[in-house]
Amino acid sequence: MKTLAPASQRAQLDVHESAIRAVEAEFDAVPVDPLGCGMPTEPPAISVSTVLDPYLNSDHIVAERDDVKHSQIGLLQLAVVKAAFTCDLTRVVTFQWSPGTNHVSFGELWPADPAVFKVHHTTSHDAGSADQREFLTRVEEFYALRAANFLQDLASTQEASGDGSLLDNTLVPYLTEVAERNHSFVRMPWLLFGGLGLNGGRRWDNGGTERMSNDLWMAIAERFGMQGFTLGDNDMHTTAITGLFA
Repeated sequence: MKTLAPASQRAQLDVHESAIRAVEAEFDAVPVDPLGCGMPTEPPAISVSTVLDPYLNSDHIVAERDDVKHSQIGLLQLAVVKAAFTCDLTRVVTFQWSPGTNHVSFGELWPADPAVFKVHHTTSHDAGSADQREFLTRVEEFYALRAANFLQDLASTQEASGDGSLLDNTLVPYLTEVAERNHSFVRMPWLLFGGLGLNGGRRWDNGGTERMSNDLWMAIAERFGMQGFTLGDNDMHTTAITGLFA
């Protein structure tokens, strides 16, 4: 192929050959499941707590912390996502750390006593105190740090085709289920990361006018070639948001 292809394609052929050689080396080393694609070691079994914290008449403090195991499980799942992207097995993934009604407990985050293990969601139903707001902020930082590390991992991983990094060819919407702890959906913040012509480094709020989240999904669909795509009934969208992509 190198003798037949034009010189301008030499770099892509080299990357493609390197990817093939890497797969060959894996097969030569140990038998692996081909669908593992670079993940030959089975992850450890992780047992988790099944404690449900009551919403009322509770200090939301439990005997076991979940955040360490929670992080381990999430990072293992994100490693599978990255492997699937790297091997081009899929390019569409939905990943959720936990449901909005989670009972995940966190250690070292409760300002009044870092030694206790405080449950995330049920604590958000208490009256808003300074300690509660700081705790909820720290939980968001817990998730944001792991999301940032995953995005950096995608950015540092080259596509097998040689066409940029995995992040260059991926669009990552990052959001929570609600805008505030009182379950409000008004002005719910979204973050968008990635390439594909995304106009990054900006804050967009439509001048304070509310828009349906479907308008954002419609804009993303248009970027992927689905012109004229609508989502939901007429009262659930207006038009696709413009200006998000170059």
